[in-house]
Amino acid sequence: MTIVVSIRNAAVDLSKTLDNFALQTFVNFEVLIADCNSTDDPAQYVTARPYPIVHIVQTDYGIYDAWNRVLPQARGRWVIFMGAGDTFKCPNTLQDAAEFLSRLPDNVLMAYGRVDVLGENGNLMYDCGAPWSQALNHIRRFELFPHQATFQRTDTFTRFGLFDAQYRIAGDRDMILRLAAVFEPVFFPQTVANFRYGGTSSVPEKRLMSIFEMSAVMAKHNIKPKSSFPLIKATVLNLLTYVLPESVLYRMVDAYRIATGRKRRYQPRKSAEDMQDL
Repeated sequence: MTIVVSIRNAAVDLSKTLDNFALQTFVNFEVLIADCNSTDDPAQYVTARPYPIVHIVQTDYGIYDAWNRVLPQARGRWVIFMGAGDTFKCPNTLQDAAEFLSRLPDNVLMAYGRVDVLGENGNLMYDCGAPWSQALNHIRRFELFPHQATFQRTDTFTRFGLFDAQYRIAGDRDMILRLAAVFEPVFFPQTVANFRYGGTSSVPEKRLMSIFEMSAVMAKHNIKPKSSFPLIKATVLNLLTYVLPESVLYRMVDAYRIATGRKRRYQPRKSAEDMQDL
């Protein structure tokens, strides 16, 4: 098993992720760190780990370019991509996943489980991940796909190509749909990882870019979106961030969520990264 972790100036979060990996009961894995010239000394957290780890420092042009650059060094039969700060759900996660993957026929290219999405205080906000027929509908609604819980055969990148690095946010969805066109992904009915809410696709202006990219990906794979409403919401949010104080905006978001039968999402103080999935 190969775990790829991409970072850029996220040394403290990286240390938490690497500490979590050390808790796994499954030991037959390696870690490849794709580091885009970080200046916060992540190397201090890489040494003396109880598992093989390779710290690759080089210039990249986005997360998918970073993944592509380190993939030739992957030695595991399966590979999973995680970010700094992501953690496995429990100590036996990789063991359970490895046993599940070992039973799959050779024509299965990808398997995926669930991800718990956590708030800034570590509270569970929601989870994502469902059998493929449901997951495809989630993609059509511009919702998250749990790439932190997705295992892909390493040789698929030789057979079917690397990630399309022209994408900044939706390259993982492009790859998922590319592989799904060959053989339907298999759902692993277990929560694999914890993911802290926020990040590139969650910043309001980036969220808008994310939806535009996902629209392009769906068009590329002849998939019709469920509706244009997510694009409208992202556009409105993007505009409101320039005219309203954060506290007012978050109260409005939560009021909307409560009115539509969903739970409150935001604490009194939140960063702009927490505006995804209004």
